[in-house]
Amino acid sequence: MIIDINSLISALIGGLFALVGVLITIIWERKRINEEKKESSNPFFAIIDLGDSRVIDSQNHVFVFSTDGCHNDMQPHLNANFVNSDKVEFIIEKISINNKDYYPLRKELISKGMSFMIKLNYEDDIKKHDVLMHITDISHNKRVYKLIPDGSMVSDFKEI
Repeated sequence: MIIDINSLISALIGGLFALVGVLITIIWERKRINEEKKESSNPFFAIIDLGDSRVIDSQNHVFVFSTDGCHNDMQPHLNANFVNSDKVEFIIEKISINNKDYYPLRKELISKGMSFMIKLNYEDDIKKHDVLMHITDISHNKRVYKLIPDGSMVSDFKEI
């Protein structure tokens, strides 16, 4: 029995190319699935005006941020009214101004469809520095949003 070396080498090369093609397909598919998972965990929330019926009178969904853990109405403060989408939950970890961190008095999950207010008791000048809100999404991704104040209220925000 004579083995044709050319046929054997051709079969090996063809098999290696097929194997490399399968590996590339698997790698790209995993990357696509991870990107879709990351995108689907991206929070979507919006600012609501004071006149909106979703702004609540109770203090149940008011989250106060300060450096010392105290709620001080005499300290300058910045308020923001938000409503979360029905898409995904998230946690607000902290708010930073000029590398100074302000933590919530109580850390809670912002549930789907929840209206909530943040109240930041700050010490630094918010007109001179960026106000950054740090959140953790449902997939444990850390995200940062720049809050844009207008007087004592947040008028807009953008993810950075």
